[in-house]
Amino acid sequence: MIHQPGPDTRARILLVVRSVARSLATVVVVLAVYFAVPIGDERGAWSLVVGAVVSLAGFGYLFAYQLRSIRTAAYPMVRAVEGLVSIAVIYLVATSAAHVALSLQNPQAYSEPLSRLDAVYFTVTMLTTVGFGDITAVTAVARSFTTVQMVLGVLLVTGVVRLLMWVARTERDRRSSEAA
Repeated sequence: MIHQPGPDTRARILLVVRSVARSLATVVVVLAVYFAVPIGDERGAWSLVVGAVVSLAGFGYLFAYQLRSIRTAAYPMVRAVEGLVSIAVIYLVATSAAHVALSLQNPQAYSEPLSRLDAVYFTVTMLTTVGFGDITAVTAVARSFTTVQMVLGVLLVTGVVRLLMWVARTERDRRSSEAA
């Protein structure tokens, strides 16, 4: 006898498939924008500072939005994972774009000029703490930004993940206690 999944099982599978599809779509769209939009210009260091401040403000808004979304989602844990994917990919792309801009402004800022793909690779090796050493920050500005990126990466991995999951578990538990 072949086991047929019930309606509840089908609904859960569909929920997971939709969640994975939305997360994948987020990754594809953000990466497409990263590779399509021009980075760097001749405006100098202040444009990098302004870009960093705007990026941090946008990142803060995105984080607050994700927290609200988790609280109102039908399935908070699923929404938390989607939120984490969004936050992580935007963090990776924003820091990669900053590395590209620094490299374009000063080709000697790194051990080699960075393409967009090189910057993503550098950012991922920094976040995962692998750090192969094939690309290194050379100038004080590049080292300073890389240091900030490392600290933000630790906060992302430890703080943001924990907070998103805590909010999701708290909301799930609150709903369970109200239903009981």
